[in-house]
Amino acid sequence: MSHAIIISNIPVEVTNQTLQSFIETGDHRFKGIKVSHIQEFPDVAHSVSADGKTKTIQAFFKHEDDALNAGELFEDEESTYKLIALQEKNNGGKKIHHNGKVKTAKA
Repeated sequence: MSHAIIISNIPVEVTNQTLQSFIETGDHRFKGIKVSHIQEFPDVAHSVSADGKTKTIQAFFKHEDDALNAGELFEDEESTYKLIALQEKNNGGKKIHHNGKVKTAKA
């Protein structure tokens, strides 16, 4: 059985690879989280917000604890800034402008 969370309000510039890397290694409190799969939510055509600035994804995990810990990771408002900083680093320093906090919900 897999477990999933919905992650919303992610800047569209943040790739799924960066998001997976951030979830798996972005916070020392939650080392060992393993993401099984990430996909757009509810589907590719409807995952980007109307203004084209943010997206929503669904992340799947083999273990329930990983899903719960990944959800907790985004409760800290600093996590949004850390995620953006990781993407900027991966983009060679190209800045991302984002207002708001990345949010999660259990799927």
